This record gives sequence, structure tokens and C-alpha cells, in this order.
Amino acid sequence: MRGLAAQLRAAGIRPVALGLTAAQMGMDHHTSHLVGASPFDIVFVDMMIPHHEGALTMSNVLFARGTGTRTKALAEQITSSQTLEIQQMRQFRLQVTGSPAPAPDDGPHDHPH
Repeated sequence: MRGLAAQLRAAGIRPVALGLTAAQMGMDHHTSHLVGASPFDIVFVDMMIPHHEGALTMSNVLFARGTGTRTKALAEQITSSQTLEIQQMRQFRLQVTGSPAPAPDDGPHDHPH
């Protein structure tokens, strides 16, 4: 992705806003939430599931608005891999906690879980 971004910059193509919030992109968690997290593995998975779901949301925006075949191919790869990884994390979480998904969190994400 960095290489593709560098090529786009070199071609004079500037990044544009996707019209998504940080939460919609799965980017509203901070790794500092993992400091002292207990149980660490569950907190990690609970942060990664929405992060991966955000990648799916961003890919969907690209499918709707993008024009580049290379970026659409990348978005297809992201969709495939992230969907599989979400399934794996939910399965892990189900085995460990009895629930495949974290409890909904509608509050701000600037606090440890």
C-alpha cells in the first residue's frame, strides 16, 4: 500500500477524504489501550475486529467511488483477507469467552477497555 501511495503522490494525485469517521474506519482505538489490558488477548481481538471491519468499509467506499483498477484489485484482496481474519477472531473469541463479538461500545475510545 505504501508503494501504491508513493506512486499516486508521484503522479500528482492527492489523497481525498472518504467521508468516514475514525470509528467507521476502525481507527478510533489506540494501542495504549493494550497497556495493562486483561485479558490481553481478548482486548486485542476486541480492538482488531472493528479495525478490520473499518478496512471493509473503506474498501466499499473505494468500490463505489474509485476508478483505478489497481486500487480496486487491492480493495478486493483486503476484503477477502480481512473478512477471513474477522471470522477467525470471532471464532477465537467465541471459544474463549462464549461470545463471538465484543459488547457494543458507544462511548469515546480514549479510555482503556
